[in-house]
Amino acid sequence: MMNDFSLYCAAMFLGEIIFILPFILLSPQRQYRYIILLFAILLGDIIVTVSPVHLSLHIGHWNWIGKTLALLFSIILIYVLKLSPNAVGLRLPQTARQWRDTALGIMVLMVYMSVIVFVSGDPSSPNPLENWLFEATLPGIDEELFFRGVAIVVTSQAFPQLRFNIPQWVAPFTITTGMFALFHLFSISHGHVSFNWLSTLAGVLPISIGLYVIRYRTGSVFSGMVAHNMANLTNFFLTTS
Repeated sequence: MMNDFSLYCAAMFLGEIIFILPFILLSPQRQYRYIILLFAILLGDIIVTVSPVHLSLHIGHWNWIGKTLALLFSIILIYVLKLSPNAVGLRLPQTARQWRDTALGIMVLMVYMSVIVFVSGDPSSPNPLENWLFEATLPGIDEELFFRGVAIVVTSQAFPQLRFNIPQWVAPFTITTGMFALFHLFSISHGHVSFNWLSTLAGVLPISIGLYVIRYRTGSVFSGMVAHNMANLTNFFLTTS
């Protein structure tokens, strides 16, 4: 009989099929090596991230271990797959327009998060230093490097061209944004899975779209890291007592 963790992984894999299969059908030349690799790294990143939580391996109250392992996972993938640092986005914005778009993207996400908090009426939460340290660092660094860095490159390799004159960017946008939202749709703790559909639909999905736009407009994964963490910190600032 499958436990909750196995069901969680099965749900993630089913999500991969739902998001990736249409592009397999739309691809005139199927790059099966990269398609299989894409399936593997998406599921691998999720398992690496949530396994410590499932096993109740904690440092403090947050998933420091899982996020650190996921960050190392992305770094190893960049090295083993010999991904170009520029392609991954490991560079600062290069032009005045890219810096402007970085600043604008950060402000837009912070304002959007503020609106979400006020509309939802989230209850106040304690304000330990650990909350601020975690939200200011690992979520944005880990998730942006993987979803808007490594995963975008591998998805582009898997689907370099689409039928019916569909722009190539549609595949990496749909797959990485969809999987990012699905990853946040479910949460697992002490072997139990919870379903966060409202916060995912209203908060995570729009934020994920905004982060992809920032990555696309600036060419820098660092811009997304700052925007991601600033959005998280905005949420904490407005919901702490």
